[in-house]
Amino acid sequence: MIQAVPMSTCPTYVLMDSWYPSSAVLQASAKQGFHVISGLKTNRISIRKAFGNR
Repeated sequence: MIQAVPMSTCPTYVLMDSWYPSSAVLQASAKQGFHVISGLKTNRISIRKAFGNR
């Protein structure tokens, strides 16, 4: 679904519930240049693992 949203010249934010931010969703958002706003469950894998050391 994130890939279907066209890229914008304006900053774009994706707001989601804490159940949704998986590595795939976070990487797809980053690829589109979107910023993600979400809570994280305590059982989620580290963001570093999703994006690497930046």
